[in-house]
Formats: sequence, structure tokens, C-alpha cells
Amino acid sequence: MASESKRQSSAPKVAVALPKTDGTQSPAQMVSHEAALHAAIGSRVRVSTAAPNQSTVEGTIYVADATTNLLVVNVSPAQNTAISASTLHAPSGSYRIIPISQISSFQLQALPPAQMSNLELSPQRNTLDTAALQSRLNREVTKLQTAQSRQGPKGTSPAEQALFDSFSRTMPTQWHGNAMIVSETFIIEKPYQPTNVRLMDGASGDIDRMKRVLDMERNKIALKFGKQQIDNRLGESPTSAGRNNLKKGG
Repeated sequence: MASESKRQSSAPKVAVALPKTDGTQSPAQMVSHEAALHAAIGSRVRVSTAAPNQSTVEGTIYVADATTNLLVVNVSPAQNTAISASTLHAPSGSYRIIPISQISSFQLQALPPAQMSNLELSPQRNTLDTAALQSRLNREVTKLQTAQSRQGPKGTSPAEQALFDSFSRTMPTQWHGNAMIVSETFIIEKPYQPTNVRLMDGASGDIDRMKRVLDMERNKIALKFGKQQIDNRLGESPTSAGRNNLKKGG
């Protein structure tokens, strides 16, 4: 309690002009920036800043953050959505971000709606779940690492990458230099022909079947890439195709 009182007493002071209640303006009261601004969330205010960025802003306080020492004001003329400490989405409009240290004074022009007067402004309502964020970050990093590990070494052609991807969809497959290791049993060396298939040291498996599977996958990829080349040629304009024929004909 003593440290809290000392902190509040040492906080910067600002003159706050309270709204009229009986037709006369009450005297300005000296309160800390943090306490005054936090209590004014959702209020219509007029904020003045000191030099060198001297200006005056009118709007509704959306955020008063003592951690970053920033004030966010919605400067739209009218508010369709009430702003409170528990607001999850920012109302539409234009916003101004003002460093609290530059505020020379602010005037409360209108208090928040009546239904917000008893609202407890608890900072825990906007507390971030750091455990969930860390878990999400770890998942994204794992996904990126997995995707990166599936990329072939430098010099891998699109057809060779497609062959690796085809195996990895049905069997555990990984790169080991320029070689593909399938199911921790078979090694397929470059250029990835059936004759390049061999068993890993100490492993046992149907190597003839793996050779047939490899040959089948190579044929599928050859047909796929051959069709793409045909489609690309068919997509050429008659003019460009004619120029190519003229060049070939000399």
C-alpha cells in the first residue's frame, strides 16, 4: 500500500476540467494521468498536447495504457458503439494515438453511458493468454520446420521434388543429402531410377516392390509434366507460335 501510494503521488499531474453539473464549471482538480485517463475510458474528451507537437483533439477515449504510455482517441463525430474497458473490437472511425507524456491537459466533455458507470475497469479482462500464444507459436514453427525439411537440396528439379512429395504422402520420407530415405528402409539415390534403389544397412524389405512403385510414380510425374508442357504450348498465341516455327525453319 505504501509503495502504491508513493507511486501514485509521484505520477505526473494534469489539470482536468470536469463537466458542468449545476451550470457552473467546478475548479480543476489535480490527479495522476494514469488514474484520470483510465477512469475516463468511453468518455468524450478534449485533449491538448504540448510542444513541439502542439495540437488539440476531441473524441472518445478508447484506450489509456499506462504500460506503453499511450492514449488512443476515436475522433469520429459520433459513436455508434459504446466504448468500455471490456470492448473487444474497436468501433469504426478514425483514431489518434497520443503519447501520455505529451498531454498538457484534457477536458471531460461527456461521461460514458449510464450503463457503464458501475463497470469495473479490470485490466485482467484484456490480459493476453501467453501460454496459448506460445503454444500457437510453437505449432507454427513446427509447421515451418516440417515444410522446410521437405524441400530438396539445392539443384533439385521440380520433377524430383514432385517424386519426393508423392512418396511422402503415403510413406515416411526424408532427404539425406541428394538421396531419399523411404520408411527408414530404402535409399533412392539420384537420378532416382529403379536401379538406384537399395536397402539401408541392416534393413529388410521388398526392394523389387519398391522399384515397381518408383517406376510407377516416375511415369505419373512424366505424364503430368508432359501434359503441362503441351498445355503451355497450346496456350501460346498463333503469332508467337508462327515466329517460333520460322526460327526453326531458318
